Amino acid sequence: MTLKQKILLLGAVPVLLMALVVNLSNYMVSKSALESELVVAREDAIKERKALLSSYIMMAKTAVDA
Repeated sequence: MTLKQKILLLGAVPVLLMALVVNLSNYMVSKSALESELVVAREDAIKERKALLSSYIMMAKTAVDA
């Protein structure tokens, strides 16, 4: 291995490792944020369905009482 190749590796390897670490950390942060958004979206959907079901029940009760 020539001196030129050694110097090139000495400069390139840390840059590549840093890029790998940054990409890995971004992936982990994005994954956790996506999971939390998914939980919130599911909870909102459940609340909307419960409200819709409640309104249907009220309509059915008024139809039966009328």
